[in-house]
Amino acid sequence: MVLSIITANLRIPLFAGAGAMLLGVVFLCVFFFVGGGSRGAWTSLAAVLGASVALAINLRFDLRGSKDITRITTEYTFDRAVPQLRQWMYPRSLGDRYATEVLANYAALQANPSIFEGDREKLTRDMILFSLIVYLETRQHDWQMEERHYATSTSTITRMQDKSNPENTAECTKISYDYILHMLTTANNAFALTRPITPFSYLCLPPQSSVRLDQSSITLRNPFCTILFSTEPGFLELRMMQPGSHTADVPALPDGKPRFETRVIGLQVTRKMSWVTAQHQDFVKYEKWCKGVVDGARAWFETKTTDESGPPWFGDDGEGEGGMFWTGTTDEGPITIRGSTIYRQSPE
Repeated sequence: MVLSIITANLRIPLFAGAGAMLLGVVFLCVFFFVGGGSRGAWTSLAAVLGASVALAINLRFDLRGSKDITRITTEYTFDRAVPQLRQWMYPRSLGDRYATEVLANYAALQANPSIFEGDREKLTRDMILFSLIVYLETRQHDWQMEERHYATSTSTITRMQDKSNPENTAECTKISYDYILHMLTTANNAFALTRPITPFSYLCLPPQSSVRLDQSSITLRNPFCTILFSTEPGFLELRMMQPGSHTADVPALPDGKPRFETRVIGLQVTRKMSWVTAQHQDFVKYEKWCKGVVDGARAWFETKTTDESGPPWFGDDGEGEGGMFWTGTTDEGPITIRGSTIYRQSPE
């Protein structure tokens, strides 16, 4: 796979020069020994060997990969009164994330009414990985997607334009969402029953890409780069206070158990660029995509504000309603979500 890319697309002069230099060394060595080691042969051999060393040094610096690590903070609250596990507040720009996570809770609870009585730390990690899949499906649907901005009298409208042909393997590796759901199910992810709210049923990743998902990580890999999302062991913080209350009070239910559990868990993202394809003519394009995936994931989990007009957050008053509101269409038809409540028909 990698060899075919190298031979077809790498900037040929660098490798042609290396091959020619090696061939020159071979011929000079033959000439040197056949010619009896004349002064001219010594001089030529030394010149070629010196040039070969210089070329080797040049290759050492030209064929370099890279590796960087990004740490993202995730914060999810379990509310026993609903019951439900989700981020307590969402920016208005992430309404699709809010709606899909509420629907994922509903589906998990319908499938297993006692699911939230079990290991809630595992459930939190399941939600983090599920949310990452939602992010990829909704915000990274096409690896060559182009943003188009339209300025109006009141705001700026952004539209995403797909550029890849999903049926052309030279432009796109088509990963069906059914396959992703299968991986979620195999990994025993509690939220594998829910589809992201998106009109697409597949991911369009770079050519020769693969996706691997297990109980603690998601890996995107292609000949140019590897992106590994992995949930860090343990949690950074566990709080029992009501989110956003700015008090130390711990609300309790009639059985005496704390109503809220908020877990802060780190998500480590390792991004590696391959040295083998460092001189590929499209290396910069892949590097930009790879970085964009990581930066977008950080914004998905850590965005606190929005440039849109109106209140910056979907809020919650702690009673399952609050200021959060989303309306749209799913596979089951039009729905409206207010707070933590799902209406199959818009409320009067």
